[in-house]
Amino acid sequence: MEPVDWPENMRLGGRHSYRGWNYCCQGGVAELVKRAIVLIGDELLKVCDLKSRVALDQHDALVLEVVHAEWDTAIRIAMRVMS
Repeated sequence: MEPVDWPENMRLGGRHSYRGWNYCCQGGVAELVKRAIVLIGDELLKVCDLKSRVALDQHDALVLEVVHAEWDTAIRIAMRVMS
């Protein structure tokens, strides 16, 4: 098996050896959050025809703008997608 030629910003070694793993972890979490935004948004709008929406994402959390009457349904959808 041939060794992997990692990009410069992901090479391990020296005092900055954490950078490669940090890059992978943060990039992976960012992709999961983006996917959750799409899944929650689709289900809120298209499947359940709700007025609630995903307002924004803050690091690894989502902020939902929820109509009071739709609270239980919106939270249930978000919890199912995020778990």
